[in-house]
Amino acid sequence: MAYFDLQSHQRYFHIIAFKTDSTLFDNKFLKKVGLNLISEDEIEQRFSIKHMSTISNIPYYRGEKDYSVNGDNIAPYKYDIIVINLHDTRTTLFCFPFKALTKFFINDLLHKNNILSEGNFVRTDLDNLIKNNHDHTDYLGEDLSYFFSSVNLTLMGDSLVSLIKLEGDKPLDSTLYKSVFKEKIESDKCKLERCSIKCSTSISKNEKIPKTKSSIHIDKFGNYKLYMHSNGKNIITIPLLFEHINELSCLYESPGNPVLKLKEED
Repeated sequence: MAYFDLQSHQRYFHIIAFKTDSTLFDNKFLKKVGLNLISEDEIEQRFSIKHMSTISNIPYYRGEKDYSVNGDNIAPYKYDIIVINLHDTRTTLFCFPFKALTKFFINDLLHKNNILSEGNFVRTDLDNLIKNNHDHTDYLGEDLSYFFSSVNLTLMGDSLVSLIKLEGDKPLDSTLYKSVFKEKIESDKCKLERCSIKCSTSISKNEKIPKTKSSIHIDKFGNYKLYMHSNGKNIITIPLLFEHINELSCLYESPGNPVLKLKEED
């Protein structure tokens, strides 16, 4: 996989997934909605990763870094966007460096291009995902390994407790989780609201998969988030994790727009 020369790196990228039975998000459509192709990697006909850019007069970032096209800190501005196409499931993942850009672009696709007529957003069934990891809390696959590093839980029917957050090296292996929450998750008396998953490709023998690690955050509404490394190569963990979650039958379609649930702290 090639090096991504990203303007936006060492920051969180917000990710929205969409599934369609058509070829809606081909290069022609992406160009039509203002995305310019910079580079593209095809990984074993399983998925493609496209580094794209978009030009806007809106200053989505107000820090010291200059995103202006002319290097004068004045509009127009140029922003990175990563587009991943998973071929088998016809799922497209849009990855944005800024929350405001995420909201603007996705809402623009909905209102100007009526993409819900072609498919649905993709959410993760977090309750079933965590249940699948109860017996073996470390997943070791051919290209990907991972474990839960943080879980936000809601106790059903308990008006005194709204949210419990467990984090650490491996909270699913903790005595607290095993003695209090594991059985409640199994019996649907406790729900997983959001989680963080630490992924690694270090065990992969596939030459097409770079050695890298990442922390991926998922909420129940279909918002995904990844901290992008400086070379951008850890983006590979996103399609690998989606492939695995799909194999577990833990992905489902929903017309609900995930960005409506993006909060300031996300």
